[in-house]
Amino acid sequence: MIRLFAENPGQANPNLALRWCVDKKTLDELKDRGLRNPQLLLVIAQHPRPYMVKEIERKLVPLDQVMEWLEFNRPGRYTIYATIVWDANDKTNFDAQWLLLREDGKFRKEIFDCNGNFSRTFYTQIDIHSLDEGSLDVVVEKEFFAKEPPPWLNWWVNLWFEAMEIFKPTNQCSFRRRAILAFTIQPIPAFVWVLLKSLMRLFAALAFVPFGMRRISFKPIIHPFDLCLENVWSDIGPSVFLKDKHGNWHFSFITGPIGRGLRTIWRVLTPPPSSEKFERRKEQKELKLARTNSRLLAKQTRKQREKQEREQRELMAFYEELQDVACIGVPLKPKFELLPERRRTFHLRYMDLKAKVCKPFAR
Repeated sequence: MIRLFAENPGQANPNLALRWCVDKKTLDELKDRGLRNPQLLLVIAQHPRPYMVKEIERKLVPLDQVMEWLEFNRPGRYTIYATIVWDANDKTNFDAQWLLLREDGKFRKEIFDCNGNFSRTFYTQIDIHSLDEGSLDVVVEKEFFAKEPPPWLNWWVNLWFEAMEIFKPTNQCSFRRRAILAFTIQPIPAFVWVLLKSLMRLFAALAFVPFGMRRISFKPIIHPFDLCLENVWSDIGPSVFLKDKHGNWHFSFITGPIGRGLRTIWRVLTPPPSSEKFERRKEQKELKLARTNSRLLAKQTRKQREKQEREQRELMAFYEELQDVACIGVPLKPKFELLPERRRTFHLRYMDLKAKVCKPFAR
């Protein structure tokens, strides 16, 4: 059993402190399996209607971290699911980080069944490399989000980053960092950037003029923020010297034979490579690759043996320390000050401070 704890889950803060505990039976099973890398997979999802699920985010954190902060960017009702996963040490070669991979905006590894229910058994490899489940419902209120800055300030602060195709800031701290840059050194580089962009686009447009190219666009020169360099020639047409407005060649009776003649000369001057020389190179590469693989295999075998011996020595000590993750029968308060001393890591201290001073923007 995995139990999740949050402060005021019915009126949750968008910077949500989440704490967890695991029953001793689960810890004993992890120890019996000899696992040295248990991680907690946190899945944030919404259920707009029955049999439908919308995954928002997934996060992997070490099980012994005991606490983590989750950032929400929209108000609403959410469900946080948790399960223990680990990297495989067998022939399946399963890596827990695969659970975070996306494809076309969706997670590649399914963890919800056809009815929209959380199920670690839905995907076989997750099933055999996971243990136990837990969940917590939270409602994120709109009034806890940071207020949006004025439109003009938002445009100027994000100007440089939008030009570099970097997403808008998600919280106040990210916005403040950009604002410092925007009002100190950004004005001069921005002016130089606009000037260079306009000149570059002007030269690019003028370079096509002597060749008589049709539909050259000069708009990107006076719209450096809205258009890009490629817009100068994106709709470019054939040269007036070679083709008419209908796309027909003016001198097709001459250009056709010349093109075929040049192609024939090129084929004569570039004979195909010798097959004997090609085979010799191939054999040399295969021999070199085999030697490299042999050395790598020997090195990998030695490292694997040393790793197993080290993990065996550390396993008992690891699970001895992990006992403070075990459930004690009472709700745990998700506060940094109440964590065991050895669990107050720099990462959690930083996240605690960030949650206090960096409110997310509602998106």
